[in-house]
Amino acid sequence: MTSIVDMGFLSLIIQFLLLLMVLFGVSLISKGQSGKHCKIISLAVILQLISVLIFMSAEMASFLEYNFGSTFLVVLLWLHHLAGISVFLLVIYIRLALSGRMMFLGNPYRWMKITLVIWILTFIGGVMIYLYVWQGIRLI
Repeated sequence: MTSIVDMGFLSLIIQFLLLLMVLFGVSLISKGQSGKHCKIISLAVILQLISVLIFMSAEMASFLEYNFGSTFLVVLLWLHHLAGISVFLLVIYIRLALSGRMMFLGNPYRWMKITLVIWILTFIGGVMIYLYVWQGIRLI
């Protein structure tokens, strides 16, 4: 039987692999392979959503309900949560705009770069939460 700590570590490994997948997808653009890029990014987002539902939703609800941890942890959880939601919303917006169902507000590549930066920051926040909650390491 796996423990909660093991599940947290498994989630962290999955998040790292998904981030590598996204970075690989980004690298395909410079090679002129936008079709493969779109497929890989779409798959990464779907897998990310599944991962969030499996690993993170119940944990977030528990932390919010029982108010575990310090004020720093609560703020970090909320920032991580809101950044993650913004990544999903931006990906949906980009997909709708690329398909012609919405108009882009500005340069589409700028929105993609912003989404990537937020995804990376969300990952870093997730690592900080993992270290703080499961390993007792406080980075700040």
